Amino acid sequence: MKWKNSFKKGSLAAFVTLALTGSALAMPTGGTVENGSVNVDAANFGANDAIANVANGATITPQTNSIINWEAFNIAQGEALHFNTTNAALLNRVTGAQMSELLGQMTQVGGNFLYLVNPNGIHIGGTASFDVSNLTLSTLNVVSEDFLSYVTAAKPYLPSQQDAAKGAKAITVDQGAHFNAAGPLTLQASKVTVADGVTFVATPGPMPHAFYITAAKSISGSDNTTKTEAGNDVVFRGEAKNFDIISMLGSNITLDGAKLAGKNINMNAVGTFTMNPVVSENSYTMTAAPTNTLTVKNTQIAGDEVELRGGKVDVADDVKFGFDAGSNEAHLMVAAAKSYSKNNKDNKETMEASTEQGNDVAFHATVESHADRNAEVNIGGATVNLDRAKFRMPKGTLSAVAIASSEDSNAAVDHVRTEKAVTKATAANVLQADGMTIEGDHTKTNIYAGSIDLKNTTINTSSDVEIEAYSSREWNMQAGTPPVPDKVTTTLTAAPTNMLTLKNTQITGDKVTMFGGKVDVADDVKFRFNADNHEAELTVAAAKSYFDDNLGSYKVATEQGNDVSFHGTVESGGNYRTDMGIGGAKVNLDHAKFHTPNGELSVNAVQSSEDKADGTWEDTATSANVVQADGLEIVGNRNDTEFWGGKVELKNTTIKTPGEVQVYAYKTFAVKEGSIDTEDMTAGADSVVQLTNTKILNEGSAPQAYSNVWVRGGKIEMNNSELASEDEIRLTASNSLHEVREGRKIPKELKMEANAENTVRLSNTQLRANRASWQPSSEARYTPKDSIGIYGGKVDVAKDVNFKFAAGADEAHLNVFAFSKVVDEGKSASTVQGNDVAFHGMVTSDADRDAEVSIGGATVNMDGAKFRMPKGNLSVVAIASSEDSYAEDAGVEKETALTKATAANVVQADGLDVEGNLHGTQIYGGRVELKNTTIKTPGKIEIEAYTSRDWKHEERTTAHANELKTEERLYAGKDNAVRLENTRLLNENSDPRWFSRLWIRGGKIEMNNSELASESEVNTLAFHSLHERREKPMAERYVHMKEFQMQANAENTVDISSTKIHANRASWDIHEKPDVYADVAGGKVSLTNVEIKATRDVSVSALREMNSEETADGYTGEIKSDTSNALDMRGATIETGGVAEIWGGKTQMKASSVQAGKIDIAAANETRTAYPFREIYPTAETSNTLYLEDVKLKSQANAMDYAGETDLMGGQVVLKNTKIDAAVRAGIYSGQIKQGDDGKFYLTKGTSLHMDSTKIETPSYMSRSGAVNLVNGSEIKAKEAFFVAAESYDGSTDKATVTKDTNLSLWRSKVEADDLGLMTGGLNAWKTSEVKSQKPMNEHAADLVRKDSSSFTMQRDEGSHIIEGGAEIAAPRVSVVTSPKEPSSPLFPLTPDNAQLSEQDQENIAAGKSEAQGIIAAQTGTEAQSKALAEAVGKINNVPNASSRQKAGVVTGMIQAINEMNTLTTDEKHALQVAVLDAYGAVQEAKTEGSNRTQQANGDAMRLTTTESAAANMPTAEEPQDAVHFAG
Repeated sequence: MKWKNSFKKGSLAAFVTLALTGSALAMPTGGTVENGSVNVDAANFGANDAIANVANGATITPQTNSIINWEAFNIAQGEALHFNTTNAALLNRVTGAQMSELLGQMTQVGGNFLYLVNPNGIHIGGTASFDVSNLTLSTLNVVSEDFLSYVTAAKPYLPSQQDAAKGAKAITVDQGAHFNAAGPLTLQASKVTVADGVTFVATPGPMPHAFYITAAKSISGSDNTTKTEAGNDVVFRGEAKNFDIISMLGSNITLDGAKLAGKNINMNAVGTFTMNPVVSENSYTMTAAPTNTLTVKNTQIAGDEVELRGGKVDVADDVKFGFDAGSNEAHLMVAAAKSYSKNNKDNKETMEASTEQGNDVAFHATVESHADRNAEVNIGGATVNLDRAKFRMPKGTLSAVAIASSEDSNAAVDHVRTEKAVTKATAANVLQADGMTIEGDHTKTNIYAGSIDLKNTTINTSSDVEIEAYSSREWNMQAGTPPVPDKVTTTLTAAPTNMLTLKNTQITGDKVTMFGGKVDVADDVKFRFNADNHEAELTVAAAKSYFDDNLGSYKVATEQGNDVSFHGTVESGGNYRTDMGIGGAKVNLDHAKFHTPNGELSVNAVQSSEDKADGTWEDTATSANVVQADGLEIVGNRNDTEFWGGKVELKNTTIKTPGEVQVYAYKTFAVKEGSIDTEDMTAGADSVVQLTNTKILNEGSAPQAYSNVWVRGGKIEMNNSELASEDEIRLTASNSLHEVREGRKIPKELKMEANAENTVRLSNTQLRANRASWQPSSEARYTPKDSIGIYGGKVDVAKDVNFKFAAGADEAHLNVFAFSKVVDEGKSASTVQGNDVAFHGMVTSDADRDAEVSIGGATVNMDGAKFRMPKGNLSVVAIASSEDSYAEDAGVEKETALTKATAANVVQADGLDVEGNLHGTQIYGGRVELKNTTIKTPGKIEIEAYTSRDWKHEERTTAHANELKTEERLYAGKDNAVRLENTRLLNENSDPRWFSRLWIRGGKIEMNNSELASESEVNTLAFHSLHERREKPMAERYVHMKEFQMQANAENTVDISSTKIHANRASWDIHEKPDVYADVAGGKVSLTNVEIKATRDVSVSALREMNSEETADGYTGEIKSDTSNALDMRGATIETGGVAEIWGGKTQMKASSVQAGKIDIAAANETRTAYPFREIYPTAETSNTLYLEDVKLKSQANAMDYAGETDLMGGQVVLKNTKIDAAVRAGIYSGQIKQGDDGKFYLTKGTSLHMDSTKIETPSYMSRSGAVNLVNGSEIKAKEAFFVAAESYDGSTDKATVTKDTNLSLWRSKVEADDLGLMTGGLNAWKTSEVKSQKPMNEHAADLVRKDSSSFTMQRDEGSHIIEGGAEIAAPRVSVVTSPKEPSSPLFPLTPDNAQLSEQDQENIAAGKSEAQGIIAAQTGTEAQSKALAEAVGKINNVPNASSRQKAGVVTGMIQAINEMNTLTTDEKHALQVAVLDAYGAVQEAKTEGSNRTQQANGDAMRLTTTESAAANMPTAEEPQDAVHFAG
């Protein structure tokens, strides 16, 4: 702050004194001319001449510079004395002992000095009048030689001093006295008192009009110093007007009731005052103590230059300063200082000031200036009190400072002008104001101090307002040469004790700056800005140090305690923006209000901040740097609203803005701005953003302004809050973030790192992406993203969180991701343990709004989540890493996506509810577990669990069509499971323009009590690897499967129970053969109480490998299996209008039904297929067993050109209580089978075909096998029936090799045909059986090779019949013999379900349950529980004399107890059950033997958690039928 720092020319005479002498009360008497020549009334007196008496009315005229020593010098009332100093100066000195009594009239003509010096004192009565032109009245002695030298200009000052013998003497002016001064007038004494009613008037004349009053002890000529002591007081109650200069100096000065009017008015209550005219005319130094007081009350002062200085200054409320109209700038300076100096030499001006305790200014006056008058007011001291002060200066500048010291300088070197101002202060340098009013100040208002306290104050100005509390301030300016601007720098330092406090205050201005070590703005403080013609600014800062320049650089550092509490109100109007910045170590905005339509608000709580002119800046912060607000209200801010700090806490806050909102908490934040913007941020877990009951609503945005809402930190917590944007909402919790954008909006590069501590938690919160009213617009600065993004190391979205997308033409986006690392907007991402997403909220979108939702992390939990997006797309992924790419090349869009996962990457949901999603629903992960979930969608559903997924896509688009190429590779292990429990996946009301398939894919599939439906295909695959390649040619509408490859092993199981799978024809699909399929495939497949329906085809396969490829003639492919690829169907229903294919290395069907246009059921090793004719070429070994029990098969003709065919194939085939109804043909093939490319059938080793209680009805029946046995009421009815019962059959020669044992044999069964053909060893009918053929039976003898040289025989017993042409065939063709024993089935069910639990079994199970429950209760943590359970099982293994059944019972009880524990999660149950099974001796033995049971240990354990079954693996055909199985 610059203090007022100059005296004007002519003010020097205020500090020059001469001495006059006087005589008795009358005219001057006893005069002696000491020097010079004097004329008194025409009488001439020379040196040493005596002038006895001077008559009344006399005129004294010095001829030369003269000195007269008088015995007494008086002018009585009514008397007059005249002086003519036209030719020379005159000193009248009183050498006697009498005070001068001036009661009459004194006049002077001439401009030379006229002095009256009386060391005894001077009294000017109320009847006195003066009409003078250059008069000095003094009680200070002067030396004659000094006087003569001074008047001849040999000395700049006239030394004067108090008479040591006579002491301090005063000049007293009584009420009524009057002075007319045509030139300088000086009153100089040890004390000067001017009563009220005394007038000093400057009258016209050639001399400078100056009025000086000095109360001093001495004036030194050697160093030009005026010294005062206690008692050197000036008391002035009179009136002085029209002077160029009015100057008063004394130890103490009192203006009471005074009226002063002049150009230059200065009051100095000092200890010393030194002028240095050798340096320059305006060089001086003053010192003062707090006892040097300047008191002004009931006074009016009007002037151009007014200076009030002292050791202490008190200006009362009833004092008024006025500045009339004028072209030059008016000045008022009020200062209390210990010392003040100014020097001006060699084009360099310096000013220095210092204060001490007690240098106080109390200024309560009124200052007014004319509307057109530029006026500058400076007030300074150690402390400053401005209570009730009023400043009304329309074109004014106010500077008020309370400081310890200041150093100012300005210079011009080599035509370059520089300025510098340095001030220092302590907390004791207080500036306070209560009830102050400032109006006008169009230039600037500066209030600086060590501490500032403003209350009940009004500042109404159209200019800059600076209010700063600091410990030091340095300001530098270096003038530039146009077009180079001036360079200005400001450096501030402050401690928390440098406080700035505002209460009940109103401030209106263009640019308001408030700085302190601590800032407190109360809630009754109001700021108002009228940005009509240019930008307005508000800056509120608390800092340890601050630096800025006018070229765009600044640097800030804070320390603990540099806090800002801002609770005020800010309002703005006008067309220009209002920039508002609030910063400190901490910032509190409780109850603050910002109503700024065109505003920009930036709130920072930082440790340091640096902004460079090149567009780079960097912040650092700790968690102690908190931005907090409770009850904050913001309306407006079209530009930006920013909250940045080490921590941000907003509570009960509302922000309604059309502009951008940023809420950041960080450790470091670095930015480089330009055409390309770069941002780098680091944060810790304690860099928290907390939003509680807070609304951030971006609405009413403009096309030329940004409108996103970004929240960033190391941790984000939101509760009971609402966010809305017409562009983008982005929440990011990370420990590092690097982002590059073009034009501030277009993303170019992004890198993010986070850990599980970087959490985003949302509860009871709404997030909305709304469409701007101006969309679309050609004037838009950018294209809104219409997106919501949530990114963190961990994300938790509670069930009461809602996301909404309003109507709009552009696609809306919601991204929720928990990652460890992300590169390039997700093109590369990775997760680690703990990067979990828990999403339980609700997402809704407008019926016509395209909306894409992506949710991903290391794990994803969707319990209770709801999605209502009619035109949405939902993608959920739990992965370890992903790498994506996108490029355009020659009009072709190319995309790739590679994701990797482990079994720990789980997507799980309990109560997930999805409706809509026309564009698709994708759920991918290392594992997927859905429970109590419903997805109703017209779009595709893809659920995949894998270790890696490699996806590639190309698309070329024209105005009317597009061309697609897609390739996908998946890899999965047994732990990559998809589990559906009580889940409904329903694709319905599909759109022909969009995919509507339903895919369930993984290393393992488990479904229970669920429902799947699609209007395209239902595809359920468990595999080790999968490769798909699809294409859509430009001219076609549909996508073609060009290539498909799948590999699986026995660990890739499909286990489905109590579930419906439907592939339905869409209402819009009018194709004769719609592409509507249901496929189930895996390395091992189990279907229990499953319903599968499809309009077109159904395929259920347990396989090792599947390949297909599109050729010019259709599709070719192959399926490969081995005996580990078991298919088990129980209680299953399959209905399809096309083909039902059921395939396995081993196949079992129980209590099931199949209805289709064509049915193929096989247990085989390999088959090759060709489409569209679906010819099957199987290969089977005798170990490929096919078992059907309580099965109904019906194949019938339909509109899709399927006639009704049924084929059963296996290495061994057993049918029990099975019914086959085939509209055209039924075929059964049992044995070692092969069919070549020539289409010929080869049976290389026939095995028995066993039918028990089985009925087959079809026009055409054929079986090729070994011996055929029909028992227990089995029936075959056909028009044509052909049996091949042989050891082998060669289709190329149509010959069979038979023996006496390869017969067709019936027990209580029936075969009836119009035409019966037999290539068998013989025909047997036993136990009331019947064989009928309307036509003669054809034994095909020529086509048989009898290996044992046997002959064809027909045998029956008494109760059986063999009929041909309606008649019983008699002997010798038929032999009647005793029936042999009825054969038993060569196979038994793969998983017998009739095992019974004995009482001992139940006791063993109960004991196992109790044991496990006790261990789990006693141990803490899965690891400890697993160890204790394994030790317990180890003891069970070693119990002597215990049977394997007893041990199995105890282990089963332990497994069931774990499953029934509600306190355990699914993963914890799985881990404990695996620990029990791995420790179980039978499992360990099976491992040693390479048993398949070991491969299923984990799978069994997981099934137990959902099915409550402890059944062992399916035994092979060679296992004994009395194997023990425990059912839960």
